Amino acid sequence: MSKTLIIILLLIISFQLVAEDHHHSKYEIGLSNGVVYNFNEEDIAYGIHIHFIKNFGISRKVGVGVGYEAIFDEHKHNTLSVLLHYK
Repeated sequence: MSKTLIIILLLIISFQLVAEDHHHSKYEIGLSNGVVYNFNEEDIAYGIHIHFIKNFGISRKVGVGVGYEAIFDEHKHNTLSVLLHYK
């Protein structure tokens, strides 16, 4: 399959989903995927991100959580991070 066709297919199936309650819920879960361009390797790959955040306070504007991100290419890059969140 040609590289252009793979890029087009990945763009078509790319989506973003954020499960968030607009009533300032205690928790937030986010998931997104898509096409990632690596400038150092000049290559395009598939990437995914997921995070979980717990919001605090009466207005629940501040939160702390964890996130995971992966890029699926020849080297498979992974990142685990601590998140600080403010709405």
